[in-house]
Amino acid sequence: MRGTAIIALALVSGCQGYQAGTFRHFNAELAGERRTVGCLDVAVADTNDAEALGPVAGITIANRCDVAVTVDIGAIRATGRRPDGDVIALRAYDPAWEIRPARLEARSVATEYIEYQSPPQQELLFTEWCLDLARVDAKRPSDAPVLVCFANGVRA
Repeated sequence: MRGTAIIALALVSGCQGYQAGTFRHFNAELAGERRTVGCLDVAVADTNDAEALGPVAGITIANRCDVAVTVDIGAIRATGRRPDGDVIALRAYDPAWEIRPARLEARSVATEYIEYQSPPQQELLFTEWCLDLARVDAKRPSDAPVLVCFANGVRA
């Protein structure tokens, strides 16, 4: 994982496209906490990566609409809560500047793995870390936060 951000929108398509609200594709459940934002069903899982310096989110995005959608992974806001209660902003690890809005075709599914790191000179020890998915659908963002949080986001 280290060295490059994994952000390829790997489209999975077949004879049958994704069915809105099912959080299932090819007879498999979309892993993680589930939320809906605009045309997108989003499942986020806290994944383990021994090489990562920060928490890694496995983000599966399914287009529930009959039109293509602009997905903006870079618009996801991440925070970490330290043991003392302070909340710090986290940034997506993207050394090659690959994270950018991308088109997801109607009824298609994509999966991304994004590592989130603390700003330089900040300790990376969390009791909780959260992602706000409110703006992941670039054309139909949510007016309210769409949070997914994970406890014990401690990375040694």
